[in-house]
Amino acid sequence: MSAPPPDSTAPARPASSLDQGALEIERKFLVTEPPANLHEYPSERILQGYLSLDPEGAEVRLRKRGYHTLLTIKQGHGLARAEEEFLIDGPRFDRLWAGTSGRRVEKTRYRVPTVDELTIEVDVFDGALSGLIVAEVEFVSEASATAFRPASWMRVDVTDDPRYGNARLALDGVPDRKSVGEHALLDGEPLAAGLIHVALAQVDAAADALQGRDAAPIEKAVHTSRKAFKRGRALVRVARDGLGSEVAERDNDAFREAGRKLSGARDAQVVVETLAALVERFPDDLADDRVGGLREVLIAEYARADVHARVDPGAVAEVLELLDGLRGDITTWHLGDEPADVLAQGFERIHKHGRKMLAATHSKHAADDLHTEEFHDLRKRAKDLWHAAELLEVAAPKRMRALATHAHELADHVGDDHDLAVLAGHVDQHADAFSDPADAEVLKAVIEQRRRKLQRKALKVAATIYDTKPTVLAERIRELGDR
Repeated sequence: MSAPPPDSTAPARPASSLDQGALEIERKFLVTEPPANLHEYPSERILQGYLSLDPEGAEVRLRKRGYHTLLTIKQGHGLARAEEEFLIDGPRFDRLWAGTSGRRVEKTRYRVPTVDELTIEVDVFDGALSGLIVAEVEFVSEASATAFRPASWMRVDVTDDPRYGNARLALDGVPDRKSVGEHALLDGEPLAAGLIHVALAQVDAAADALQGRDAAPIEKAVHTSRKAFKRGRALVRVARDGLGSEVAERDNDAFREAGRKLSGARDAQVVVETLAALVERFPDDLADDRVGGLREVLIAEYARADVHARVDPGAVAEVLELLDGLRGDITTWHLGDEPADVLAQGFERIHKHGRKMLAATHSKHAADDLHTEEFHDLRKRAKDLWHAAELLEVAAPKRMRALATHAHELADHVGDDHDLAVLAGHVDQHADAFSDPADAEVLKAVIEQRRRKLQRKALKVAATIYDTKPTVLAERIRELGDR
């Protein structure tokens, strides 16, 4: 966001010793899209530099606000901090400012009033921190701070995240998620805030795709959105013990409903792609004169579903409305006093469910039988484990990456198997698309052959994943609470 020229006449603090011995109680939020009319509110230019920084949270800071120059001493981290602040003259400020080289922050601060007579201070950073926007609200008591409900654009609560303190920003720059993308917690990141950040990223990815911000065709936008919804549901399952059953069920249902509203075009597309991949793998058995009629029928079904997805005026709008509600809900997520324990329990539960599903698959069928329902459930559990391992990679990077890779591989094998089972259903449904009934039987035989191979691969990978309990990894997750 490009900030307009600040109003340097915005009110400054009294010209005397300020807030001596005061306890500063405030909450801080990460902002990705500030109010569109932000420039209409009072603003001022702020320069900050740090003369001294201590790992325990003590800092000596110089600040220039408009024409006012100040020296501030702070102590502590988080919601409540001790603070003393003094006005100093311009020449003294200039002499001391040289000592802050390499430890400076530049920003424009906007003051946005709220209906409950609070003020939200929105800091739009520039210079080395360009692109970062945070919002802070100061309170008269910790009780009022806890009771505060942020606006929808105040995304992630980073009050307890020391990386978003101005001093750390001056030293280390903006926290960078590029190394892990938008799927994983960062090392040193408060767990609850990180979980919210990742969950909101899924909502944003889906909304951006559906609104055409990346100019992707509808089929790709639908695919991107549905993947984001599945990842969102996995995050809810990991955090369920902390969120509580009511919140978990509410948000899981919202992600699921959003996916269902977009299922038609994507499901039809998958069937077409599955047949094409099978023909490519078995060209001698599936010549065009044998499967061409079915291909034309499936392409026609996909075209109808695709057109429906494009022109239905309510489908995308309904999903975007669901996503708007999810944004607000996710920003209020809480994991309780022991978030690391919550995530460890969720991880163990997801792994346990996968083991049970694998056992059910083995017990209900002989080794040479085709699995359908059990494999479909195993796929869902594998995706949950894949996304959970990605989220929690920071607990044990090498082992979690390996687990995520294997779970992803398992989900792909079982997913391909499921797509073939759906294709087999279409073969029966469209028997009249074959000029010779024998051609349909050949196709079904090829489908079965391919499914058997995929299921053998899937069971082998599943054994690698589920033969051992996740006790050690769960303990490493719990250790995140001590970092």
